[in-house]
Amino acid sequence: MNIYWLEGMNLSEKHRSWGRYQKLRYFSQRYKVTLLNAHSPDVNDRMKHELFPELLTSWRQGAETTKPSIASLLWHLIARAKKSDVIYTYSDYGLYIGALLKMLGRLRWVVDINEVPELQLQWLRFEKRANCVKRLLYRAKLISMRTLVRKADLVICLGTSVEEGFPQRLRQQYGVPARAIHPMPIGVDSGSFLSPRHAHERHDHHFNIVYSGAMRRGRGLDNLVVAIARLRELIPAIRLILVGYFADEVERQALHVLVKISNLESTIEYKGHVAHEEALRIVAGADVCVCPFPKLPALEYAYTLKIPEYLAMGKAVIATDLYCNREIIRDGENGILTKGNDPDELCGALYRLYQDSDLRRRLESNARASVEGLEWMNLLSQLEQKMKDTVLRGI
Repeated sequence: MNIYWLEGMNLSEKHRSWGRYQKLRYFSQRYKVTLLNAHSPDVNDRMKHELFPELLTSWRQGAETTKPSIASLLWHLIARAKKSDVIYTYSDYGLYIGALLKMLGRLRWVVDINEVPELQLQWLRFEKRANCVKRLLYRAKLISMRTLVRKADLVICLGTSVEEGFPQRLRQQYGVPARAIHPMPIGVDSGSFLSPRHAHERHDHHFNIVYSGAMRRGRGLDNLVVAIARLRELIPAIRLILVGYFADEVERQALHVLVKISNLESTIEYKGHVAHEEALRIVAGADVCVCPFPKLPALEYAYTLKIPEYLAMGKAVIATDLYCNREIIRDGENGILTKGNDPDELCGALYRLYQDSDLRRRLESNARASVEGLEWMNLLSQLEQKMKDTVLRGI
């Protein structure tokens, strides 16, 4: 039995915190996995030995590494795959390959929906450059996805229960039977950052607020900047540290203008896109970590890796009261939930944690324990058992 793993990203060690990396690593160490990489099979040596026992070498032409076409992927799978083999795809172009091979009776199919499909459409609404054609194409993809995903032998999706959240939508709107759904929350690899090198010693007098993630419209950064501006008089030592990348230059300029007119150039520090290790060091020096998404229906399932990481590092967290956040944050116990569209409420929550050090310490002390069940090894062993009950039967 072989698992053909169709990966649309060129994964490397820097993606260690990502679910895509963790899943591929786990299964390649336990089963025969052939990586079908849409970029190239040319992975660094460490990754070859650690992750990918077998690479598809037929894509190589002489000394060059060529980007494979959809046709070459299909030809390889139709020519070599056995009915007992499994194809593991994500909800990108791999969705169509997996569905086609399943309909041809060639392979058992696992599809991993690692992001709620409608979420990308919401991000497109925030982008000024996203034209109507782009949005229409994505809507067409959503329609085809609803038709195809029900054909999979196993659907992995974000969530904790088939009875609630996005897994429930898969049953009701996509027609996926409950037995074929495996809800799986975002995990954490505590061994990668709960260590002495990330000790929480502080070497400055600032009240540090950290936001880590994409700098894009729809993430609530405008409300966060407004809240910081209102707090500056009350907390002279306040500092907002932003860690992440801008989607484009338009996003960068929009935030720059907002910071400038708010007169916050000396209060807001932009670190840019840094290595994960460095991002964790910055988070380690935070007094409060924030995830200020707006309260919108399309963002109810906007799961983010950052919140589990903040909690695993023992940080006080303020996040928007969205379904995805309520699954992990209990208001007043291991974090604070806000309405999301009100900078005054966000301002009040930050000021409350600044004044009430006992509350902040209580949130910090409860934070780590609240994500103990989200260790990647626990989640992946549960996924493996589900796969054994479905696509790996008799293997």
